[in-house]
Amino acid sequence: MTSRNKILTAAIFLLFGASLLSLSGCKKTPSCELLYKRLDKCIDDFGLKKDKFVKRCNKKKDKAIVKAQIACSKFASCDKFKKCIEDSGKKVRAQRLKDEIEKNLKEGKIKEALLTCKYSKKSLTDDLKKKCADLQAKQWATLKAKAVKVRDSGGKDDWTTCNGLKSVSEALGDEAKQKEAQALCAEMAVGKNVAKALANAKVQATKPKPSIPFECSWALNSIKSQKVQTPWMKKQRTAVVENCYKKLGKSILEKWLAAKPRWCSFNATKLYRSVKKYGISDPAIKGLLEKAAKFCKKEFEKADADLAKAPSRKSGAARKPAAGMKPDARK
Repeated sequence: MTSRNKILTAAIFLLFGASLLSLSGCKKTPSCELLYKRLDKCIDDFGLKKDKFVKRCNKKKDKAIVKAQIACSKFASCDKFKKCIEDSGKKVRAQRLKDEIEKNLKEGKIKEALLTCKYSKKSLTDDLKKKCADLQAKQWATLKAKAVKVRDSGGKDDWTTCNGLKSVSEALGDEAKQKEAQALCAEMAVGKNVAKALANAKVQATKPKPSIPFECSWALNSIKSQKVQTPWMKKQRTAVVENCYKKLGKSILEKWLAAKPRWCSFNATKLYRSVKKYGISDPAIKGLLEKAAKFCKKEFEKADADLAKAPSRKSGAARKPAAGMKPDARK
């Protein structure tokens, strides 16, 4: 059996799951009997028994796909009959998809409509392709707005929104939007860490004995670990460095030195380590750390040694905290 005949045979099996029109018994009028005759003649190794085929054909007689196939039985020429079967199948499938998409849109089932567009692309008419493209563009705008809101509010990164952005951008076939989807997903992941760092730095600044929050380094690690680096991330990095280290860290160090310490401070070592690790440049902090070195020589040397031994972190997720410990629980 040829490949084309196999396809036609497979299409005819739809008869067993579809309905048909009421038909007359005249041999020259399109009917289940005449359809069987055409199939038996035009398809090699058709292999179905006539009685069984006709019985099921007549039992199920209202579905558009089978109705169209019966109509094709009017063609005595095998070439015309086969072409009619193929063309009618495409037409009926396109109508079914149109009805399905419109029904989902009417019921507000946007996701289902988009899935139909995505997985039935080859069967869509030009009109349906345009409708799907418009729907995908609208969905892209909706998901993008949601992602930006989550990112800027410091909310939990939304996997569903991220996945939706990637899926729609791929469906649109837009390389620029695919890159934008990746960037927005990365920014959502970073946003919650930055929000925690800034919030905790603000809280620490009001305490009698403040300390530099662990979330500050967690946020910078989170930014550094992303494969995609965006202008928004650079802006967030600047905010974390400014609030956690240049303001809070500097203030802590100034007060500690003013109190004429006798030994090194944990915060001094933490600030020194962060300055070295993240390349923070600030003349005032540099001067304060030089003064702190008088009390923290061993601690600073150990920090340098640890940083020299630490492997450079590859792109990926930021280092996870110890098992059972939340990032915002570590100080």
